[in-house]
Amino acid sequence: MTVKYELTDTWAGTPNYGWVKRGTLTLPDDTTPYKIMREVKKALDLTGEPCRVERLWNGWVLKPRGMVIGWITRED
Repeated sequence: MTVKYELTDTWAGTPNYGWVKRGTLTLPDDTTPYKIMREVKKALDLTGEPCRVERLWNGWVLKPRGMVIGWITRED
């Protein structure tokens, strides 16, 4: 399974793209959503940072504290 992620800044709650961190992870097909979140947070250097997670049609929205937002997309 391939997981793509991106993290960007926001302006008034809207993605701003003043800076962006993007990446791709290759994980085993049986990886749980919890493990996907842990691996993406580790790749984004957000380990230990509380984040709100919202489910999307094919992934998740990751909302750490502060003025940033991230997207995680699972591609089977």
